[in-house]
Amino acid sequence: MGSVTLEPGGWYTARLPASVDPARRRLGKRFSSRADAERAILREVLEYESGIRVLTKRGITPSLTVGDLIERYIKERTNDPICPISLGSQTTYWSTYKHIKGTAFSNLLLTELKTNDIKKYLSSIPDTKKRKKISSFLSACVSWGNENELFPTPVFFPRVIKRHGKNSIKTEDPFEVRLPLFSEVRSMVCEHTVELRFKLLFLTAFFTGCRTAELLALTPADLNHENNTLTIRRVMIYDKGKKVFEKPKNGKTREQHCPKLLFDYLCEYSETLPEGVELLFYSPQKRVDYRGATLAHYWAKVRKRAGVLPYENGRELLLKDLRAGCASYLVNILGASPLESADFLGHTVRVSLGNYQRADINRCETEFLSLKSEVCTLPIPARLDVLFERFLEVFPEVRTSLRPV
Repeated sequence: MGSVTLEPGGWYTARLPASVDPARRRLGKRFSSRADAERAILREVLEYESGIRVLTKRGITPSLTVGDLIERYIKERTNDPICPISLGSQTTYWSTYKHIKGTAFSNLLLTELKTNDIKKYLSSIPDTKKRKKISSFLSACVSWGNENELFPTPVFFPRVIKRHGKNSIKTEDPFEVRLPLFSEVRSMVCEHTVELRFKLLFLTAFFTGCRTAELLALTPADLNHENNTLTIRRVMIYDKGKKVFEKPKNGKTREQHCPKLLFDYLCEYSETLPEGVELLFYSPQKRVDYRGATLAHYWAKVRKRAGVLPYENGRELLLKDLRAGCASYLVNILGASPLESADFLGHTVRVSLGNYQRADINRCETEFLSLKSEVCTLPIPARLDVLFERFLEVFPEVRTSLRPV
């Protein structure tokens, strides 16, 4: 039946019986009770006898395919008791898996999977956007598989690859991102066809770093007048055409600072909302409702009207890039440390550095670069207040555009 040992510190370890594993290797986990350890041994033995797991040099390893790994990953993330993924993420994961399911790659056994297999599969996908999406998803699945010891030996995920022609494949620049200039934000806010609620939505995303789904879920009651903060307690997504409200990404409610003058504009705007309207950035017409694709399409039209041009590589400015812009100017203009910036945005330093803090300081307007020396001794909220004040000083026409009609 195997053996269970009480280790110093009160933890239990378990070893498989010799009839299953002649080397009697220890299971990778520690257990809080003898009963848990014994149940783990029994489960491993039953899975070995039923063929679900096989014996390798590393020990008893699941005889799963890549497709099995992906399905397990999605189900585990969905049923995570601490921080389950949202309905929107579930839909995205399953739709991404559809592109992989049924391919020769998805039928590969995990005991045979190598880094080169992943690289070959990704390089066979001609569409750049689809390849990038699948690559990101597979990376998370492989990382989860390594953590749960589903591979005989750890599998290293290849660097993201990108086609630059019919036959050439080059390593993708991890710092390639489209960051907004202050003048570009000004152009979009001052575009005369843009409604006030959209102007405030864009500015709030840029100067608070909030996610779009978090902003869309705000109500007037979430405006905290005591300290000029926004109470982020939920997100709004669409599931099969219906609005669904969920907990924020990390599952915790937080208070996000909003620059004082911008907060005043939000309060003034909230007082003009029609009676009975619950959401701060409400949609008066069903056909213009704020589902992701509709809002992204509206953003694209505003961007075109405002004359905001793409980078030389064709990368357009996306709505989600406003959050990346916030992270970048926090560090590069306001002098915040990577830790302070990550804490403000609710990220780990690794995620914040890797995905958001990528500013090209040479593209920043000179009117804002001098702020670093002026505000370096102030707390982060006060620095943001000064930044928004400078924004209004450099672009005074923004004040006029934010007045309720």
